[in-house]
Amino acid sequence: MSTTICVIGHTAFNVFQNPSGDLFKYPAGAGFAVAWSMSKFLHRMHSETEVNLISVCGNDFDLRPLIEAGVVTSYVVTSRDDKSDIFRIREDVNGGRTFKSEGNLSVSFPNYLISLPINKPLMVHLATATPQEQLAWFKRIRESWGGVPISADTFELYVQQNPKLVAEVLEKVDLFFANQVEWTTLIENNPEMDWEKIPPVILKKGREGASCLIHGEERTRAPAISVKVVDPTLAGEVLASYLLASFAAPLNEGKSLEGYITGAAFSSTLREACRWASLSIRQAGILDLFESIELREGVYSSRRERRY
Repeated sequence: MSTTICVIGHTAFNVFQNPSGDLFKYPAGAGFAVAWSMSKFLHRMHSETEVNLISVCGNDFDLRPLIEAGVVTSYVVTSRDDKSDIFRIREDVNGGRTFKSEGNLSVSFPNYLISLPINKPLMVHLATATPQEQLAWFKRIRESWGGVPISADTFELYVQQNPKLVAEVLEKVDLFFANQVEWTTLIENNPEMDWEKIPPVILKKGREGASCLIHGEERTRAPAISVKVVDPTLAGEVLASYLLASFAAPLNEGKSLEGYITGAAFSSTLREACRWASLSIRQAGILDLFESIELREGVYSSRRERRY
């Protein structure tokens, strides 16, 4: 039986407006983006580990891209009475973003976690969501799967609104993803934080790449690559999905998550994750990420990794 990595998160439509006023609409939600791209990466790594997405969507959402990517969608609930949520994101010339959610499914999503897959996964990723949702998911996971490794991602607005609850999520999980603004806000609002209890943190730095923090201290750093920016919205999800896919092999071998992250091989893994995150911002959405690389660089046809 093949192993699985489980992703719990939203499935929705993004409507993104860049500083030039260009408007893009595409299937997204952090759950969708991480599950789809992680499954693609696992196939590229010739891994037999599957991605299982737990989510909810409206009756207007096409699940075929997920299915064609190899994602298990048995636990994606389609609401017959609702349209999918729309996440409206606007970016200004300084890189600041505003966010607005339209619809009811995201708010009611925790109510859909009535049952989880019977088989315990290698790992669970809590995609970007409110800390209230993530804490509810965490409780359900621990009840069903015990000490399975859990990672979580966050969002600037949620950290600003509920820094204490986000800190609670941070202290419970085994790996945490945050960008520089989120991390700075989290630290400033939680001065009593016990660094010995803090798990490894992947700090996303945009054009500067990313770094890995162990107990708050930088252990590994990797650069981004320079590309023309069209839509940076899902870069963090692509970075996370590459790292999550890379965890499959060591976890299947019985190694610990923190042991792999603190090991010598993780530096090159983080560097490759940053490369893919950079490549993802050249187009709106992620569905053309691998196809565009195939056409431009021949990655799939040659079965070789091209260096950029």
